Amino acid sequence: ESEDLVVVSKPPHWQVDSSTDRNSEAPLGAFLQNIFPARQWPLLKDEANTKGFLHRLDVPSSGLILVAKTYAAYFDLRLQLQKGEMLREYVVLCHGWLPRRGPVTARVHTLQGGFTDYSRVTGEGRVACSRLKTLSYCMIGTSALCLVAVQLVTGRMH
Repeated sequence: ESEDLVVVSKPPHWQVDSSTDRNSEAPLGAFLQNIFPARQWPLLKDEANTKGFLHRLDVPSSGLILVAKTYAAYFDLRLQLQKGEMLREYVVLCHGWLPRRGPVTARVHTLQGGFTDYSRVTGEGRVACSRLKTLSYCMIGTSALCLVAVQLVTGRMH
């Protein structure tokens, strides 16, 4: 945490955008509002500016979320994201083998399905691009696994 920013560890099944509770057990925005008083940090209640959240993770996922506490930090970091100056990289454990490295580009269409949103590759989707780098491979019993660094180029469900 700094004066302008906080990095939050999002538990699985918590929603980053608390404007609806449709897919989650708890909204992360409400949790932050309980820690940081609104009179001191009004951005954290400002839905027009995503309550300071600079990115999201899917509800079932866990991981680190960058949150701006001030408007100056929020707009500075949004500009960095838009200019491609901020790296968004995740490490995931995958079943099966993936190539050592390379881009993955597909048209991804996000659908709302009851309690969960999901995505699929279709011609009507928006272009999503990620870069993969396989960090290691292993076998556990008869299961093939690989640890992969995923760098997001576009910011939508992948």
